[in-house]
Amino acid sequence: MLRYGILFSLLLFGGTLFSGAEEIRPADIDGELVDSDCDGIYESVRLSPIQTLVQSSPKRRIASVIEFSIPPGSRPAEKVFLRLWLNGTSGTTAVPEHAKAFGPNTLLFGYLPPDADGKVTLSDDGCGTRISSLLSARPVSVKEPVLADVTAFYNRAVREKAPRIGFRIEADEKQSGSKEGWRFRTLKFARSYSGKWAPSLLIRMAEKGPEK
Repeated sequence: MLRYGILFSLLLFGGTLFSGAEEIRPADIDGELVDSDCDGIYESVRLSPIQTLVQSSPKRRIASVIEFSIPPGSRPAEKVFLRLWLNGTSGTTAVPEHAKAFGPNTLLFGYLPPDADGKVTLSDDGCGTRISSLLSARPVSVKEPVLADVTAFYNRAVREKAPRIGFRIEADEKQSGSKEGWRFRTLKFARSYSGKWAPSLLIRMAEKGPEK
């Protein structure tokens, strides 16, 4: 399991410079839900792939699932981002791949136990709460991380003393915008190349006031 601990430094969060104690918490597990015949039902799971896809095409539908631990005694955070990295030249399944390619409009969902159980299973489909849109159907730079503000959902998990938190990324079925898929780097990719590529939560805790 990848672990980074606490960084006492300046950290760039989506273009905003934060100071203080920041935690980079890698995921515990990731994988895919696969609908191989596009009948609207995910029928299989892909565990620990080198990359996960998010796609909705006439041939297949794939969602990406990521889960994290929440240590006992965690406090609500001032700001939390989910950080992901795209893979390849364009981050897409386009063949041949080129910089102007793009994947679908995507939606980010969050879910808690009992569905967030440290495993990628078919029960992760359809559960949880929609948090936000994630990527739009247009070219993006793979040199920059994909960041999603998940502060409110993370703090809900902390208040409910949930031991885990899960996220599911899927194509917007109402307006996909592309038959190509997005390709995300995974825990296996990070273990194979560099830990910095791991799907992670970037957590900034509120500054504590002076002792009285």
